[in-house]
Amino acid sequence: MLERSWLLQQMPAYLARRDETSTSAAAVVLSLLRSVRLAAPHGAGPTR
Repeated sequence: MLERSWLLQQMPAYLARRDETSTSAAAVVLSLLRSVRLAAPHGAGPTR
């Protein structure tokens, strides 16, 4: 739950930052999920 709330808080700033480089929203979400998956310990978030 904490990871999810943190993710929701980071989304607006992250999307705004990426929007400047005109990156697709899908790529932003994938990269964000990838970074979160690497940072979070196993079992903290949804697997695959």
